[in-house]
Amino acid sequence: MPLTVLPGQETRINGDMVERLKKNELVPLNNSKYVFVEFPSNHVPHYTSQLFFDMQVAGYKPVIVHPERNSMIIQDPDKLYRLVKNGALTQVTAASIVGMFGKKIQKFSLDLLEHNLTHFIASDAHNTNTRGFHMDKAYNQIKQIFGSGMVLDFMENTERLVNGQSVVGDQPVRIKQKKLFGLIKK
Repeated sequence: MPLTVLPGQETRINGDMVERLKKNELVPLNNSKYVFVEFPSNHVPHYTSQLFFDMQVAGYKPVIVHPERNSMIIQDPDKLYRLVKNGALTQVTAASIVGMFGKKIQKFSLDLLEHNLTHFIASDAHNTNTRGFHMDKAYNQIKQIFGSGMVLDFMENTERLVNGQSVVGDQPVRIKQKKLFGLIKK
């Protein structure tokens, strides 16, 4: 099977990212403008909006990886909405879509797709035993729920990403939290 390996890395968010990008200490995907950024699992740092603005001014495009597994974003999806509205992109993990991280994360992943808050589906595979690929299952589920057009959009965006071209997508939509007896239900 022919295989092409492209340079790139997923970097934990930190305040020095722009400087490190300028010094070539961080590697955008395929030496493009796209930079994979990982948040801590339980919060979004307070400096994120400013950092993402600074990255974009410097010519880079932040891609937030697996936002569906960040507990603060799950509790307050408006945090992600604002970042995407201001130009960040996101990448949801295939295993999340098919329920490998639990029903809550699966439901939130599907909410992100429905509300135009993600641009790519990725395997985030770590190995073939405990963190496998699940791409076919994820695309099949997306096709069943949202139609084949959405699957094609994700595939085309991935190709654009790899080639350093502009990614397309519909305007993001806020996820409305449901109210139960006048209280916000999370």
